[in-house]
Amino acid sequence: MAKGDIMRITVTLALLALSCGSAAMAKDAPAESSALRGLARCKAIGDSAARLACFDQEAATLLAAEQRSDIVIVAREQVERNRRAMFGFNMPDVGVLRDHGGKVETLDQVEGVLAEASADASGQWVFTLRDGSVWEQTDMNPQTWSPRAGDPVLIKRAGLGGFRLSVAKAPGVRVRRVR
Repeated sequence: MAKGDIMRITVTLALLALSCGSAAMAKDAPAESSALRGLARCKAIGDSAARLACFDQEAATLLAAEQRSDIVIVAREQVERNRRAMFGFNMPDVGVLRDHGGKVETLDQVEGVLAEASADASGQWVFTLRDGSVWEQTDMNPQTWSPRAGDPVLIKRAGLGGFRLSVAKAPGVRVRRVR
């Protein structure tokens, strides 16, 4: 990987990490860091050797801040894994889920695999996925199908903040995430 690519990745990850400083700050304005301002200042230097020296110095400052946990650098793939793991929970707005335009990125659906499913005494289903998430049926619609471990599951956002779970392409049921 070229030195410029490493620097671009470092700056991108630092910007992403800084955006999660606090929920209140993320809602109002993007977080700023002197380390990032320093990197931006370096970019404007015309002389190649001076620009490289500036980048080296500012990268060291950024890495030291990360070592002290003054900033946390999070890879986008980790953010995506966390977003998927939190799908179905009502979470506070933390800046790390925002794109550069300030829009909150949300998932509309997730796919998974059924680990187990059981119906309680009233006929309401409880679905446990292989990823450990647990979903309870919230509607009163009786189901004629019998889900089995290993069946593919699709959970989509539904109206009014709810979710709809379909197992093996059977008609879906309204659910809420409990774990």
